[in-house]
Amino acid sequence: MGKQFLKFFWSGRPAPKGSYVPANNRFGVRHSSKYLAEWEQAVIRQARLAGLTLPAISEPSEGGYRLKLDFYFIAGKTNKYSYPTIDLDKLVRSTVDALVKSTVIGDDKHVVEIVATKNFGLNQGAHVEISHA
Repeated sequence: MGKQFLKFFWSGRPAPKGSYVPANNRFGVRHSSKYLAEWEQAVIRQARLAGLTLPAISEPSEGGYRLKLDFYFIAGKTNKYSYPTIDLDKLVRSTVDALVKSTVIGDDKHVVEIVATKNFGLNQGAHVEISHA
């Protein structure tokens, strides 16, 4: 990775973004994860608490950003697989969107590389590293 300028962990239940289900609202649909709003707010809150909302890092100097995202889930009592079965690409989508909302990243169009994993762990949440490409 290039020059790292942000590295942090936030706890909470990682939630995917992308699938929709029918709903009784004016749009007729909602995101399928009931934890999405809570997850996005946790990411935004942690970024702001850590003092990461700085205009200087919203725009990459040149080359864009690289992200490393490691998602952790608490394993259930019985698991068919040795890894969480939530779609990794949808976890990335919700997290990157929350980083944009928190103004840590000005726009997701500046992200040029993402390395992401999902694992079982003792605590739920995500480790995030952001560096210049």
